[in-house]
Amino acid sequence: MKEKSRILDIVIVAVGIILAVIEYFVLPDRVAMQVGASGNLQNFAPKWLAVLAPFVLIFPGAGIHFTTGDKKWLVIGAFGLLVSVLILIINLI
Repeated sequence: MKEKSRILDIVIVAVGIILAVIEYFVLPDRVAMQVGASGNLQNFAPKWLAVLAPFVLIFPGAGIHFTTGDKKWLVIGAFGLLVSVLILIINLI
């Protein structure tokens, strides 16, 4: 079981890196980071920040889960992937 869990951590980091490369080439220089209640884009950030921001969740989440096995850290790492995917969706639609 622990081996499968460690593989999952590696997959989360690898998918995060792949998404970051895709984001770097696909996203505009100014990236929307928030959608208001009216559906308008409100807050913007430079592309480099949008590409690297999810790793604030992905690396600690997967890394701490890898070493301790505490499942809440796995959820935090997976949430970082979700943030990365949402950044892509918000800016490509």
